[in-house]
Amino acid sequence: MSSKSALEPPMWDDARRTYRLLRSISPQFHGTLLELYWTHYNAGVPLVDRGSFEQSVTDTGGLYHCQFLHISMLAMGYHFADQSNQDVRQITTISNESTFHYEAKFQVWQRLRSPKLSTAAALIILSDLEFQVGNSALGRRFTEMASQIALDKSTTLHDHPAGSSSEETSMRQHVFAACSLYDNNWALLGSRPPLTRALEVRHSEWAARSDDGYTSRLPSTLAGLGGQMYVAAAKLQTFYESIVEMRHFVDTSCDGLPPLGRAYSEMATLKRGMTAWYQTLPPDLHWTSDKKDVVPLGFFLLHQQYNAAMIRLHQSFTCYPSQKTGSVADAPSENAHLKHLIAISQSVCSRHAKQIVHLLDAQQARFGHAVALLPGLQTAATAAGALMDGITQTKEMAQREPSIRPLKVLLQILSASAATCKPAGTMADMILTFLDRSTNSS
Repeated sequence: MSSKSALEPPMWDDARRTYRLLRSISPQFHGTLLELYWTHYNAGVPLVDRGSFEQSVTDTGGLYHCQFLHISMLAMGYHFADQSNQDVRQITTISNESTFHYEAKFQVWQRLRSPKLSTAAALIILSDLEFQVGNSALGRRFTEMASQIALDKSTTLHDHPAGSSSEETSMRQHVFAACSLYDNNWALLGSRPPLTRALEVRHSEWAARSDDGYTSRLPSTLAGLGGQMYVAAAKLQTFYESIVEMRHFVDTSCDGLPPLGRAYSEMATLKRGMTAWYQTLPPDLHWTSDKKDVVPLGFFLLHQQYNAAMIRLHQSFTCYPSQKTGSVADAPSENAHLKHLIAISQSVCSRHAKQIVHLLDAQQARFGHAVALLPGLQTAATAAGALMDGITQTKEMAQREPSIRPLKVLLQILSASAATCKPAGTMADMILTFLDRSTNSS
């Protein structure tokens, strides 16, 4: 072990400033912020291996020895800290960001001169932080940067590529998984195709090589339930790009509506694949209410993402006739068939939206937050859209009530995070306005 401290001030300006910033807080508060990061972020998005990171802080070596990543993690920990705490207030800027967040953004362009995998990891964290303060455009850009760095730094996802250590391979897999997750979630929020097709292919290749009982070719740092969730999430992400592309095809067809048979056939194929994915999950990964008090954060996120994907898969078909002008179905039999398919899609969206609300409510009770991160808010937005669509398409108030109740629960969940996540507050205001109008119009 090196005798040189990881916090010893180096000779260049950016690192000196970071050193002074790290020394401006007590070791106890530093440990608190990191613990908040591990509990409330990394447990859901396993981006950084804790053991390797802590070793790098001690030894000033290793892949995780990166002050840019270090302060980004502290900035994310700040997001979950008690904002009334004196130590927290002392590092809060006039724009209600932490000094660590401010410094990390200041360093981005310098770090891009010679980026590393740790740079990509830090950019993913900053992407979410920017989203939380309402800077979605910059947050999306940071994800794009991270994804490009990940691609530039790797051409395969084999466990032991030539010249790469097992630690580097493990880190690469963590970063690829996070980039894929965030790129897909940004794509769904922005109704655009994922930007990193090559990244998705690489991630899919790794997921395909992990079919052996959810244990083969796992990073050595993952084991047990955490490893199972990691592989399951990797496989689930492989469906997301196809879903977004299919929705883009349905929503932007130039010649009126795309052929119903083709569009619905593509949807049915994807649904069969996702159903098979769920049915082959290890028993420990199946959701049951008795697990809500013992499973980690990533378990909730995994099932939220699954239910959101099922909604996104069907959502374009819930209002198919009104998407474009012109004739939809001339023959009475074809029109009846279309209405039947629409009704099925509406039912699927409603069922999965209610399940998302149930999951978010359980997560809120367990961890004190449910929509503090981009992936969680994306699933909340998906559920809200499905529930509001269901209410809009129903005329009788009594029939609306089964959708209004979970929408009110979702409103409470979003309102609870509004102070620290601006998009959550914006979404809560939209739902409140919608509920007021729906009640007055009934």
